Amino acid sequence: MANKALMCGSMFRINMEQVISELKTRRQDAGVSLSELARRMGTERARLSEIEHGRGGLTLKRMIQWADALGLKTTIKFE
Repeated sequence: MANKALMCGSMFRINMEQVISELKTRRQDAGVSLSELARRMGTERARLSEIEHGRGGLTLKRMIQWADALGLKTTIKFE
């Protein structure tokens, strides 16, 4: 899998593979199925599966929804 990163000028870089991996791990650790996560987020299970397998785009909005659905706090930090 190619290394995917979100670049915004030279200010910051987000490794999307790491973000997706962390969200998947947190979902699994919480014992939440993709179907249940999709229900909580109001989206389709297939869409979330595509994201977890690197075949779909993860937007900032969806990332926050995902975290919220798992009861996680989302923090965006600029240094």
